[in-house]
Parts: sequence; C-alpha cells; structure tokens
Amino acid sequence: MTSGPVDLIKLKKGGVKVVVFACWVKPADPDPFGSALEMIEAIWETVERSRGRMRVVERFADLDLEKINLIIGVEGGHIFEKRIERINLLYRLGVRVFTITWNNSNSLAHSAYDNDNKGLSRKGRRFLLRIEELGGVVDVSHASTKTVIDISRLLEIPIIASHSCLRALNPDLRNLSDPAIDAIAERDGVVGINLSRRHLGPHPFRDHVDYLKDEFSPRLLALGSDFDGIKDPIIPDSAHIPELLKGLGLNKKVLGQLAIRNFLRVLKRCVS
Repeated sequence: MTSGPVDLIKLKKGGVKVVVFACWVKPADPDPFGSALEMIEAIWETVERSRGRMRVVERFADLDLEKINLIIGVEGGHIFEKRIERINLLYRLGVRVFTITWNNSNSLAHSAYDNDNKGLSRKGRRFLLRIEELGGVVDVSHASTKTVIDISRLLEIPIIASHSCLRALNPDLRNLSDPAIDAIAERDGVVGINLSRRHLGPHPFRDHVDYLKDEFSPRLLALGSDFDGIKDPIIPDSAHIPELLKGLGLNKKVLGQLAIRNFLRVLKRCVS
C-alpha cells in the first residue's frame, strides 16, 4: 500500500480524510465494464487489508473522520452506457461518483475535446435521472460546456467537476468555461481544481482558486488532484497537500471550504 502519489501512508501524512478513487478504463478496452468491476473489487480488497484504517462510504452517515474515507467512482460513460442496469449494479457495488465522459464522447453525452457545443442525448438524460434517483454524484469533468449546462438544467441535485481547471486562465478545452462554472454554481455544486501543470497552464494553482472564489463563489471550491491520472502534478504526492493549502493565503473559513466542507455539503445532498 505504498506506491504512487496516493496510498495509506501518504494520505494520513497529508491529513486527507475523504478521497474519491476513480476507476478509469481506456475507451478502447474490449470490455470496459468488466475492467471497471475488477478495479472496484481491488478497492474493496485494499480497504479490507487496511485493518479498519480505511472505509468505503456508501451513505453520508458512513463517514468517519477518524479514518480515511474512500468514495468509489467510475470515470467515463463508456463504462456503463450500453445498459442502464449497469448503473444499478455499480451502485450496489459501492460506486457513488459517476463521471459522464472522459476525453471521448459516448452515447450519453459529448466531451469537451470532441465537441464543446453538443451535449446530452435523450439516452443520457434517462441514465442521469437514474443516477440521481439512486443517490449518486454526477461528475462533469471532461464534459462539453453544453453537456454541463444540459445536466444542470435536468437534475435537482448538486453536480461536481471533480478534477478541472479554468478555461479563463488556460484556454484548453479540457478546462471549464465560465458558462459551465455558472451551471455548476446554479446547482450549488463544486469544482475540484486539478493539480496538473498542463491544465493549470501559465497560471499557478492559487490563481485558479482565486478566480473561482472571486468571480463566482467560495462555495464552489474543492481540491481535485487527479493523482494517478496526470504525470505533471505541482506537488509530488498527497502527503504534500498541507504545504499546498498553506501557500494559498486563504482565511480559515475559505480554506476549510476548499479542503473538505464544500464537497461534504454536496455529498450529504446526493448520497443520503
């Protein structure tokens, strides 16, 4: 359990209490759903080996801030797009965060890299309503601006962008446009700011935090590292998160919102 930027030792050293473990499968995988199931099983096995130091959160009431709380996610609708019953099974296996697209579009929705002006399909609307009904968190990182707006107008629950930087500071389509941020704010959601140097662009992490806070609302702030999904993080691993947060110059209230409180607010609304 000591490999890569995220493991039990580094999470404890970094003071991390709640973390989303995203199961990402390549779109070209011949069986993305099966591969995701294997990853989910590996997460449960990791928790069992932790001897009670970690736990999987399936309901908000499961949270125990004396331990490290894992929330299981699946990244990319290509994992579950073929049959709506797959959402039911993923939910029963503990998945609570559903990222609708990756860099590729799917039959549910368009990704930003594919077409930023196209959004949800009719099928996608049906699948998203099922996620809301079950009690899942809808994640719009990688999604097109139109997809984010469509989801915001469709659902009543908060939505999140779990690992996205801001397009106003770095015009990469992978980043969130201001209209997309507005749509997330309308649902009282959060934006977890990515730690990738590429996605941050010429502006440091602090500028993305300040832009989101000052131009929109501190209620949107969250930390979305994308560790294990990027090769160019601005800090080596999760153990260095306290140093990152200390350097932001935020007051205690806003720092708490960024570090954990905003995401917990969303989790409480969605996963009851």
